[in-house]
Amino acid sequence: MFVCWKSIFFLFLCLKYLLAETSELIFEAEKQPGNLKVHSRSNASNKKVVYLLPGKTLRLDLCIANNSSLRMMGFRYSIDGKATVVLVNIDNQQLQSFSISGHSKGGELWNVFRDSGPARKPLFLSEGIHFLDIHINSNETQGIEIDHLTIMTDNPYISEDLMSCRLSCFHELDKAEPVKKDHTRRSDLVTLIQRSFPTKCAEQDNIDIAFIHASVKKYRVTPSYPRFDSMLNNRGAMFKDCFSISQSQLWLLKGKPLDPEHNVVMNINSFVLKLTKSRLYKFIIFFPLKGKMSGVIDADIGSNFTVKLKKISRPLYINMTYNGRNSKLSELQHRKFSPRTLKGVWSIPDFTWSESNINAIFLILVSDEDQLVIIDEISLVRRPERGETVKPLYQSLNTILEGVNVDFWWRRPKTMSVILEGTKFDNIDFIRLSKRVLGSSDTSQVFVLYQDGNARTLPPLLHGVDWLPFGSSVILGPTNLSSFRPFADIEVFKIVRVEPTLIAVIQYYDNSSANIEVISNRTQTQILVYNISMASVSTFLPFIRFRSMWIKDGLSDVDHIKIDGDKGLHILSTWRILRARNVRFYRSCESKHLSMSPNIKIEILK
Repeated sequence: MFVCWKSIFFLFLCLKYLLAETSELIFEAEKQPGNLKVHSRSNASNKKVVYLLPGKTLRLDLCIANNSSLRMMGFRYSIDGKATVVLVNIDNQQLQSFSISGHSKGGELWNVFRDSGPARKPLFLSEGIHFLDIHINSNETQGIEIDHLTIMTDNPYISEDLMSCRLSCFHELDKAEPVKKDHTRRSDLVTLIQRSFPTKCAEQDNIDIAFIHASVKKYRVTPSYPRFDSMLNNRGAMFKDCFSISQSQLWLLKGKPLDPEHNVVMNINSFVLKLTKSRLYKFIIFFPLKGKMSGVIDADIGSNFTVKLKKISRPLYINMTYNGRNSKLSELQHRKFSPRTLKGVWSIPDFTWSESNINAIFLILVSDEDQLVIIDEISLVRRPERGETVKPLYQSLNTILEGVNVDFWWRRPKTMSVILEGTKFDNIDFIRLSKRVLGSSDTSQVFVLYQDGNARTLPPLLHGVDWLPFGSSVILGPTNLSSFRPFADIEVFKIVRVEPTLIAVIQYYDNSSANIEVISNRTQTQILVYNISMASVSTFLPFIRFRSMWIKDGLSDVDHIKIDGDKGLHILSTWRILRARNVRFYRSCESKHLSMSPNIKIEILK
């Protein structure tokens, strides 16, 4: 469905997605409508269950956007009492009855869960609202507790929130738009290449679409509000299932000299050591780290190495040295341990570790007396980051322009210089432009440009809205088509003027260049990029990339793409390559994630 490049990682993700013609949705019982009692159970999937008694009904609202095939795969339940029969109805018609065997152990079995098994019949539901009801067909029972229900659907895009009517879709937005006949030559069309992959992490940009043309000279990027009627404005980050995002703890050896999750190994078999005063004990810890190629900072930022002992009876010294990107061992550093001082910490400078080679830490234990040493844990964590340092560049009644230095920026040691009225500001990692909200003293960000070429933009604030979240973004400038985290390193941002519109010349590290104008008024924000000069052959080199996130409809920053006004395509449907001059990225469904983040339109002008 999307381009499977010559990479094992991308190939695995592609195959996983292509084979997923159905979607399995899990509906937590405690989130469904009704006045059933909710109990806490430690073994429940969400730590909560509903208590279903005779005469009560657990109802699931089903909002079906298109005629669909569904199959109830069962429900997860617990019982501590007599056997019973559970009936499942759809729109007041019986779908199936489930015989539930009795089990009793004085209440202990309420936390032991079982699976009902699937319904025999599939469901064919027409577009509209349907009701799935579960109730007990017996009065001689203490009831059952239900953890969740599982439904299989032939719609691979839909989320639980959409099907259970908590969010809505507006598919009329996907209809083709009336447009004037376009006489554009095929050679003038821009090629869009799908580079996206599936994810479960809402903070990962898995939507990646590259725009390629051999001689483009001018284009425009315009953000706009979602086009459906909704007051939903969720703005917080969602880190659930974000296991791929780099964590501050790089690895941990706890109780044993092995961390399989992070591929860390040590050349000893146990953390219980018998030291004698007549010899030195030498140990080595081997570990890999990810860096720029994976879009993270672990191999570049400094770190703190910690050894924590559980038990010693006499003082001892631990000497530490290491190598990473430099094959030469570092200077030996020692820490003294005693029965009252069981922890030692070593600070490792920035740009020490290697992304391409295995790193090593060497430990030498020295004791003046024979003793038993028990190691509690050994760990490596990223050093604390100092955050952002703001450099004011320009301020007037209507406009604020700031440069920001980030500790730790992922492209370092590369940074951006900003030149304004002959003054050069070095070590800038991004700039942000804010405009005053008319009729108010408040300001609102409308444009942010990072040193890696990533640009975020927002439409002007509507009255009554205090702030909007950024969502989808674009990378302005030449990028490597196969990069996992694409970048277009900016060396100099030379400002021509700040008001009434921001105009600047962007100079990239690869000697490419472009002019940029940011236009923001009461009705809209636009980014105009022109005088584009690519230093390398641009036939296969993207000049702009669209970046966003999609997990499911209802949990995304984009879910559709529209080409030259044609009927909307799903952002991860069957297309691999498209050609167009005007491209609109938008959501046709409400989203729990950054609900009011903007749609993005990219227009090729020349």
